[in-house]
Amino acid sequence: MGGLWRGGWFEAEEPPCCSVRVAGNDINVPLPPEVFNLLPIRVWQYLAVITLMASLVVGQVCCFYAFFASRDLISRLVFDTHQELEGVRIRKPKAKVESRGAAKKTMIVLGSGGHTAEMLRVLKHMDLAKYRPRCYVVSGTDDMSADRALRFEKERQEGGLDPGQADPGVFDIPRSREVGQSYVTSVFTTIRSLVASAAVVFVERPALLLCNGPGTCLPVCVALKLIRPLSSKIIFVESICRTRTLSLTGKIVYHLRLADTLFVQWPELQASYPRATYSGRVF
Repeated sequence: MGGLWRGGWFEAEEPPCCSVRVAGNDINVPLPPEVFNLLPIRVWQYLAVITLMASLVVGQVCCFYAFFASRDLISRLVFDTHQELEGVRIRKPKAKVESRGAAKKTMIVLGSGGHTAEMLRVLKHMDLAKYRPRCYVVSGTDDMSADRALRFEKERQEGGLDPGQADPGVFDIPRSREVGQSYVTSVFTTIRSLVASAAVVFVERPALLLCNGPGTCLPVCVALKLIRPLSSKIIFVESICRTRTLSLTGKIVYHLRLADTLFVQWPELQASYPRATYSGRVF
């Protein structure tokens, strides 16, 4: 065994080396000390931490993608089997078929500021008689969006536009990540937000989820897909300010296929994301 080798800040019993296989034989090629002296030790430590965090994020994304892909495959197999069994069953009464057009319980996720304004404008152009009862989800620190949602529903009731709609519920969930919060602590706040979202979804059990961009909607989307994967739909409307690329939330929803339909408001954006749908602009 050789003596202690010292190269800059690196110490080992032997010089560091890399193994190369040549003609079936492993040859150890010593690395020159200059390799480790290119950067200060503090920089190497930062690079190691960044690499570790990046690998954890990539691993989580891959796990989510694998989970939802397998879930979709199983759902498709179950649906196809159910359709085959339906073919040999006696047809249901006509009243049962007509019930498909009944109003759907709808949950709406409101962001803050412009996100809330866009979502309320989307709601104004919808036939809300088909989407009731309705409830809203806002972040715990966003009192303005909650007030605007209640005012919107009150104006509709006073104007006789939706007399069948009961007083809507507004649910607060904690933010997944506050502005300026570190990514390490955001892991725990995201888990807390996911648990709160799962509780709201489990109690309300919506058939349709409408959201339009804020990070608040991510845990709600995941919770709905986990709790009601076959009997619910998710509609995601990207913000009008996204003209070339999707927002971070939009990219996660798009690549993980969380939304059944993802609307964009610019044709150039739809060209970059072919699974998205362009149907015009909200404003």
